[in-house]
Amino acid sequence: MEKRVSMVLLLMAVFVLSDVADAKAKARGTLSGIDKKLKLLNKPAVKSIKSEDGDIINCVDIHKQPAFDNPALRNHKIQMRPSFDLPTEKLDTRNESSQPVIQQTWQKSGSCPEGTVPIHRIRKQDLLRAASLEHFGTKPANIPSAASNKTDPINIISPPSINNTKLNFLSPINRSSAILITVGYNYFGARGDINIWNPTVDLPDDYTTGQIWLKAGPVGNFESIEAGWMDTKKRNWWLKYGQNYDVVVGYWPKELFGYMSHSAKRVEWGGEVYSTNVKKKPHTKTQMGSGSDALTLETSAAYIKHVRIMDYSRQLKYPDWVLVGSDEENCYNAVNYFHRGHMHEPVFFFGGPGKGPRCLFIDKKLKILNKPAVKPIKSEDGDIIDCVDINKQPASDHPALRNHKIQSAILVTVGYNYIGAQGDINVWNPTVDLPDDYTTGQIWLKAGPGDNFESVEAGWVVNPKLYGDHATRLFAYWTNAYKTTGCFDITCAGFVQTNPKLALGVGLDPLSSSGGPQYYIPIGMYLDPNTGNWWLKVGPKYEVVVGYWPKELFGYLSHSATMVEWGGEVYSTNVKKGPPHTKTQMGSGSIAQTLEGSAASIEHVRIIDYSLQVKYPEWVGTGSDEQYCYSALNYVPGYMVEPVFYFGGPGQGLVLIYQQRNWSQEMSHLQPMILQTWQKSGSCPKGTVPIRRIRRQDSFRATSLEQFGRKPPKTPYASNKADPKSSLFATPFNSTKHQVKSAANDVANTL
Repeated sequence: MEKRVSMVLLLMAVFVLSDVADAKAKARGTLSGIDKKLKLLNKPAVKSIKSEDGDIINCVDIHKQPAFDNPALRNHKIQMRPSFDLPTEKLDTRNESSQPVIQQTWQKSGSCPEGTVPIHRIRKQDLLRAASLEHFGTKPANIPSAASNKTDPINIISPPSINNTKLNFLSPINRSSAILITVGYNYFGARGDINIWNPTVDLPDDYTTGQIWLKAGPVGNFESIEAGWMDTKKRNWWLKYGQNYDVVVGYWPKELFGYMSHSAKRVEWGGEVYSTNVKKKPHTKTQMGSGSDALTLETSAAYIKHVRIMDYSRQLKYPDWVLVGSDEENCYNAVNYFHRGHMHEPVFFFGGPGKGPRCLFIDKKLKILNKPAVKPIKSEDGDIIDCVDINKQPASDHPALRNHKIQSAILVTVGYNYIGAQGDINVWNPTVDLPDDYTTGQIWLKAGPGDNFESVEAGWVVNPKLYGDHATRLFAYWTNAYKTTGCFDITCAGFVQTNPKLALGVGLDPLSSSGGPQYYIPIGMYLDPNTGNWWLKVGPKYEVVVGYWPKELFGYLSHSATMVEWGGEVYSTNVKKGPPHTKTQMGSGSIAQTLEGSAASIEHVRIIDYSLQVKYPEWVGTGSDEQYCYSALNYVPGYMVEPVFYFGGPGQGLVLIYQQRNWSQEMSHLQPMILQTWQKSGSCPKGTVPIRRIRRQDSFRATSLEQFGRKPPKTPYASNKADPKSSLFATPFNSTKHQVKSAANDVANTL
């Protein structure tokens, strides 16, 4: 037994010594390989320069640089400059604050002599970090995902000349990109001014870029250079940079390529993050761009401006066709932003923080918001309408409604104070200036103290942050504290939909035009005093029931409303303060005094009070927070003729010159409008209700997932000076962030 133990121990000792020897031999081999690799990479230096950031720059004989180790370049003759100059272009940079960057840190410490080129010295520790010596300096291999990635275009504002079509492209599982793409032509060059940042890199093998790609060849096996121009005579691809792109860095010789020796077939601008922890959990924290979402725009997002391509025409130009795409738009996103009202070209914004609340929880949020559809309907305007079981809609998620049962729609004729309000709202499509702005034409019913009131609201809205476009949409809103609860449409648990033919948050058609046909949508909200539910009705004679807000949502409003308002509202961070004021329009964009056919209007204003009669209010007043930006006028066209309420304005740039219209004709030309765009594409089956599907990019535009679908909180204005003829009402204001204004026909009830 002892002999056996001794033998085993002896064998173990031999194995251990053998392993140690093997390890030492392997280490010697590795170090020997590293030394050979360093000698191959670092050519003899005529002069070395130590940079203040720690890099060492070797000034190497131009004829002895590493490029000529490539067998394909043994007989290559160096070309000092391109055989043709790029077309010149004068850019308008008067309103641009960023400065061009053309200095490298090492240049502060010296310069290379003539006949040499500066090459960054590779250190031993650089090679030790590589996965292998053979792959040092190369990108990790693309590993295609199981399914192709279908990229949705995300454009806040897109000019009609720029196409933003969906595109299928390779989506490697180890990379995440947010890019602007153009395809379809032969490209000889591409350029852009890339905003420079220093994003955080999380894991040792991660990297992040802001760059330009030119590509040719089949998907998954393409050739690429990442920035450059082709010399169409010599067929070399040149790299230039600098303020006027006049600093020549060098070129990739034509001998290196097959597909790219003639032209590129695709150009991309944007950012890329490589990590083994993308597209899975836990997600990398490596940032792209500035680390901020693209939707933060000029305030903090990385961007590329003056995007240009050159094709056979030999002209520098903005691409004829572009789209934007993102592999993980909840972690890194992209937007080609065109500032409406300006003639400037789009600026491409990209980036994101990587791992974060949106990156981790957005899919959970979408699963909560989008209930299983019995039948989906694709609308011609791009919306998807889910026909959801009426008993499984989002309202049932609200804790107060777990035992709530859906009821039939009824007409209420009892109550006290204000138990209903209605009006025919003229429908327009006003311009929205800033990404976070929105504008409405609507009716409010309110109850409760000061700024902590409860409300139910309905009308039309243009809200690009919530919906992702500038369409005019039917909306409903509720709150029971206005700061932390409630939401638009069905983006939170609350509103119960009962109509299988009308959906909230979807486009309306047709729309009014200045001097042309005028369309309106009748909107009414009524309290059922028997149940305490507030019903929403639309359409001629207010007989189309959309659904209701259950009584369980409210305290003050469960009995009645104490204030009713009709009119418009604009939300923007750029109101009630010095220039620049927002250019977001209210109503039609024309001031109230331009009247019929030009200004937005609300006709047939009605309330229901104790008398149980539908009637014009006994007392009304008008008010406007910024009468020189948005105005309100309750206009009486003649003796014994009911007033028509006008509201609106252009925001910034109001010109106080207008011509009053001739009121000799009656307003019989107004046409009711109850058609929603999606209804042209189908209908929901019995027992279901149509609910607009929330997309990932919709929730990504929100300030936070918790605030998705809610109005920004209101803060009372210090002192509101209303017109003496106007009703007195509190006006919200915040000098640094949130401001809201309304031009409303306020109906105050004196009890």
